[in-house]
Amino acid sequence: MRLSVASYVRTRRKARTASRRRAAKRFFRPIGEQLEDRRLLDSAGPRVLSFTPNEVRNAVFDHIDVTFNEDIDMATFSEADVALTGPTGLLPVASIESLSASLFRVHFTPLADRGSYQAVIGPNIADLAGNPMNQDNDGVNGEAIADQFTASFRLIVANVIFTVGTTISESNTTYEGQDILIEGAQVAIDGTHQFNSVHLINGAVLTHTANTATLTHKVDLSVAEQIIVDATSRIDVTSKGYLPGRTTGNTTLGGATGHGGGSYGGRGASNNGSTNAVYGDYADPSDWGSGSGSGPNGNASKNPASATRK
Repeated sequence: MRLSVASYVRTRRKARTASRRRAAKRFFRPIGEQLEDRRLLDSAGPRVLSFTPNEVRNAVFDHIDVTFNEDIDMATFSEADVALTGPTGLLPVASIESLSASLFRVHFTPLADRGSYQAVIGPNIADLAGNPMNQDNDGVNGEAIADQFTASFRLIVANVIFTVGTTISESNTTYEGQDILIEGAQVAIDGTHQFNSVHLINGAVLTHTANTATLTHKVDLSVAEQIIVDATSRIDVTSKGYLPGRTTGNTTLGGATGHGGGSYGGRGASNNGSTNAVYGDYADPSDWGSGSGSGPNGNASKNPASATRK
């Protein structure tokens, strides 16, 4: 039996439709069938992403703001979760304020002493799923040390700030009694001066002008409050003692010769030359170090104020 073209087309359409219906029954759920709930459980603890400020200058410093990577259960974050320490030791935390679900303000009494501070936070602060902190992101939550966050910050109080190389001569009394900040610069302070405080940060160097055959210079500071030197800075008078071959009194008489070492508070090495006579007390320096036979020695600094490194 022969089919007309129209009949053939209708037959093929019916076959394709039936095939599609059979496929739909195999791959699709009936309308109204409940899907299985396969939500993943939150098992990762929160961690601190940042805090601010890390420095305050000549202003009230009474809080830091701490940002977490997710929302926090406020009931798990209290004053007891923050240990604040400073130049005088442990300091009280006044309160914890929620600025948003993941941003918190840690309030404390306005800091009174210039210098460095630390706030150790956690690790028992939990997210909304009850997971304690995982600051080191190792998959183990609430570790006593590894999952704490430490915020380091500092208070600067200064009315004279040096950011470029400067020399304060023996006769320059402009800065007497001032609070001095040296930031990332080398400052030579020659002779006797009295300051209220001296603070060195960001690679600062405090030194004095190098000696010559006719002139000597020294650092001789009286500081009423603090001398603070951060970990990147230094008080350094290396190689600014007497010139080669010179000794106490800035004279060549009795000075080292050849390759003999300079002597201060102990005899230098003798190598193809002689050393100068021993003088001075290395534990209580009050004179310059002698030059060797071929190079200058380190200098002696006299700082009546006790120095603190923070």
